[in-house]
Amino acid sequence: MSARCLRTLSKAIGIVIAMLQTEAHGQSNFLDYNLKDAGYLAKLPEAPKKSAVIAAGGFLVPGEQVKRMFLGNTVYYTWLATYRGVSRGATSAAYHRDERHVVSVSRYGNGKPAALLWWMEGDARCTEQIDSHVPICRLIYELKDMTVQCIREEDICPIMIRVVPGNAENL
Repeated sequence: MSARCLRTLSKAIGIVIAMLQTEAHGQSNFLDYNLKDAGYLAKLPEAPKKSAVIAAGGFLVPGEQVKRMFLGNTVYYTWLATYRGVSRGATSAAYHRDERHVVSVSRYGNGKPAALLWWMEGDARCTEQIDSHVPICRLIYELKDMTVQCIREEDICPIMIRVVPGNAENL
């Protein structure tokens, strides 16, 4: 892995830690980062390639562990790249109510909770908006202090995630 890629990943970890520390002190809501704030967007690292994450020692989180991590908890997402119409820097939170249903609220959409379905296919976590019937499956990789979602069929990890216990956003 190149030194530049390692610096980028290290920078990402620092940003997430700073965001979490700010949030922990009640200074900001994770979903309130302004996508038009050039400072915020400039601090975000580029989305790593899945191959670069693996080369840097990142490991695939097994499906059963992903299921245990997400079930009954809230997952916060930060887009590191524009993907499927969601802009780089966008954030969302999703509460995994049970083994099939998710309630999600996004900073990039209308701000209203949306219902999704989720399930595991081997090590991949798949989701589908109830009205769209267009599933997408992602693999979860951990690298040092950062967890990313990588698109199963592509060599990109456009989303950084963090899991917190319970229904943190009261969804």
